Amino acid sequence: MNRILALVALFCVFSLLAADGLDPNKRFVIIGQYISEGIQESDYSVVVSYETTAHNGETEIVELLSGRLNEGLNSFEGEIEESTEVEITVHTEKGNALSTNALIVPGGESIRFAVIPKQVAQREQLVLVGESRRSINPTGKFAVLGTFYSDEQSFKGIPLLVRVSAEEFSPEGKPIRIEYGSVLLDGSKFVIEADIDEPRIAKLQVIGRARVIWETPLVIEPYAQITIGRIGPNDFLQVATSDGGRHAKLLDSWFTSTDFLAAMHAFYSAGTALLEKVGPGVPVTEGFQQLWQDVEKIKVESLKRLAWNSRDPLDSLLALELSSLLLTPGSLDHSEVLRLYDKLSASLDEDIAARRISPARERLKADVARVANSEKLQPGQKAPEFSLPNLEGTEFELSEVLKQNDLVLVDFWASWCGPCIAAFPAYKDLYSKHNENGFEIVTIAVDKNFEDWKEVSVEVEIPWINLGEIEGNYGTTAVSYGVSSLPRSFLLDDNHRILQRDITIDRLSDLLEKRYRNTSPKD
Repeated sequence: MNRILALVALFCVFSLLAADGLDPNKRFVIIGQYISEGIQESDYSVVVSYETTAHNGETEIVELLSGRLNEGLNSFEGEIEESTEVEITVHTEKGNALSTNALIVPGGESIRFAVIPKQVAQREQLVLVGESRRSINPTGKFAVLGTFYSDEQSFKGIPLLVRVSAEEFSPEGKPIRIEYGSVLLDGSKFVIEADIDEPRIAKLQVIGRARVIWETPLVIEPYAQITIGRIGPNDFLQVATSDGGRHAKLLDSWFTSTDFLAAMHAFYSAGTALLEKVGPGVPVTEGFQQLWQDVEKIKVESLKRLAWNSRDPLDSLLALELSSLLLTPGSLDHSEVLRLYDKLSASLDEDIAARRISPARERLKADVARVANSEKLQPGQKAPEFSLPNLEGTEFELSEVLKQNDLVLVDFWASWCGPCIAAFPAYKDLYSKHNENGFEIVTIAVDKNFEDWKEVSVEVEIPWINLGEIEGNYGTTAVSYGVSSLPRSFLLDDNHRILQRDITIDRLSDLLEKRYRNTSPKD
């Protein structure tokens, strides 16, 4: 049996008897497996450790156990006095360290983990299987659990990863991800438990074959229990619901309403019928577009009502944060939102306002500027100046690149953008033909972390000037060029002027062939 496919059913039936010499009240068991073809078992090792504070106040790492990781089932046992957050680390044959956190409880249930390949979750990683129970504070605990069934036949029978995360802002206003837990589905079920200090908007994502196949927003807070299941006619809609709390108030109150379910069912049924009749890529009909607008209208009206009319200012803030996830950009009037942010800043705790309102307000202002810049940057206009680093940290200024070349294609992309990367082979052909004539390409990655940019850049072997602005599309350059979607490109001449915007590869090829037909390579 294929080992990767077998991972879904990993450890469904597995029991262990207490080992000789271990106190059953202190004993813990960790069960793991490395799924990899043709690798000798001696190439991998596992270490379980935790941090503690020594008498001198310094942090120490305590190793609970270590051992070899085989390709079969592996059981690691030990003793511990109290519930402890540990780090499970697997060292691979290439010297990489894959790790995940888990809460071990003396005398509690065994913890299961597996190393999953890049094809499942974007990069090789170590994850828990079925359950991630990391709560150590009963007054701050929340839980997300339930059953997920994939509607896509292409994902039937393959491992699926479930992840719950939220986005917070650093003191510098940069977005950072908070990971609350991720697990491999155990069959079709999962449990994720963690602690939280204040209500937040989170996302539950299901990942298969290195891409997100389903996601839904959550309102997580202490004591919240959110269940994934199906509702609506014939259980057509998969949702996250709660019996109470802010999730029920801010999401279930309208998401599970009769009106919204009816609108969604009409849209879903029409879309299914359209695909069955003519297949993917069919032009959207006016009737189908109207059904989508009916869905969007309920979403906008519901979230706007909650944001502006909630008595609790924190509920208003959460509704605005939900709006940024669920609504099409521009659905809410930007000036009204800015005024509401100002009102909430005066009502909420200063710390919350500094961490969650001020950065969001600045991003909204950037969105407004992005739209204006996109409209302004038309052929004939001067392109904005920028200075950005390559992978080695060397800065490149646009003006210097333009001085040395006749034409420059500035192309925005990201490691997750399939169409962007799909264009690179054609770009390479044009680059090899015309670079000596004065044609240069400058790609600007707008990823959120350096590692993703570097990994894909190395993988596709980019030959031209490859720069990065690792701030999503909220970096100064991305905003100044009006980058709201990818790919986005600008063909510039040596006078800083925009010749073409979002030029197709065929059009670019024709333009370069005509321009350099009788031109000798530059000195």
